[in-house]
Amino acid sequence: MRSLYLGRMPEPRKATLRLRPQKELVHVAGLRPDWQRVAVADAGADNSTVPLASIPKAYRQIDYRHACQRLGVAAEDIFPLDSAARERWSRIFRHMLCYDPGGAGKVVRSLRDCHNPAVGWTRESKAN
Repeated sequence: MRSLYLGRMPEPRKATLRLRPQKELVHVAGLRPDWQRVAVADAGADNSTVPLASIPKAYRQIDYRHACQRLGVAAEDIFPLDSAARERWSRIFRHMLCYDPGGAGKVVRSLRDCHNPAVGWTRESKAN
């Protein structure tokens, strides 16, 4: 396993940062076409737009810390008046994300089950 950390000073629309991963992945894909490429980024909306589609076997992932932040936001929406329930729910789902090999899928399915885009959260979510 190899990792590459990319970071830059702020610039408009992250122009340089958007091109760098593409160039690195093209280079690695040429050297090792048998390797699977995974791009891990924080949960920023614009960070998931780095162009990886043209590179075979490239997958996008969000890192654990930022996924937990997103869970915290969901917990606040699901349990707006019950901080104890919010903390219990968050703890269960953080554990699932970290230790359950299929945890990310379970978390996503549970969130989809309790969210209606038209009206928001429709019921309290329970960990399965």
